[in-house]
Amino acid sequence: MLDKPSKNAWVLQSAMVGLGAAVISFNYYAFMLPNGILPPGLGGLVALFSLWAHQPMSLVNALANLPIFLLGLHFVGVRFLVLSVVGAVCMSLFLYVFDALTGFPNWWVGTVASGLINGLAIAWVLLFKGATGGLDVVCVVLAKLFPRFGVGRFMFAINTVIVLLAGWSLGWASSMGSIISMYLAGVTIDRVLARAKARGFVLGT
Repeated sequence: MLDKPSKNAWVLQSAMVGLGAAVISFNYYAFMLPNGILPPGLGGLVALFSLWAHQPMSLVNALANLPIFLLGLHFVGVRFLVLSVVGAVCMSLFLYVFDALTGFPNWWVGTVASGLINGLAIAWVLLFKGATGGLDVVCVVLAKLFPRFGVGRFMFAINTVIVLLAGWSLGWASSMGSIISMYLAGVTIDRVLARAKARGFVLGT
């Protein structure tokens, strides 16, 4: 049974993780997709495969996260894993909801806004002990194993590799925009989490 934290705490954490997933999904269609910017983490690979396979991103996202969460059960606690599954399900749901959203096609605005919004939203989800994708779980595990590096640094490193691997199909503008956006997201995540830790701001305990 999930008796720690209390039932009310589970409901609050699930709702806040879902809110973060909604913001990230909105950000993807509003600022990233119109400007050819890859979303961070597993979302980048999901977006590429979705375009190549001509399949809905919501479906691809759900299928891609399942095996990673199953493997992650061995390395992270049940509480974090359950809230991460909630985040992934909400991501797939909101990606479907916002699918018809008209975005803002401006490279500079999209690059900066998408990075800052993703960083704040991902940090928000992590503060409530959840995640929104499989690679978020991987980065949290790596940050625990190597505490001198923050979650944001691991995310940026993995995301950079993804962009470089996919660079041949993205083009120069999209590759640069994706790297800048992911860098801003990684820095924002680490700064938000560091400030929260310094102030003793620990949610869901």
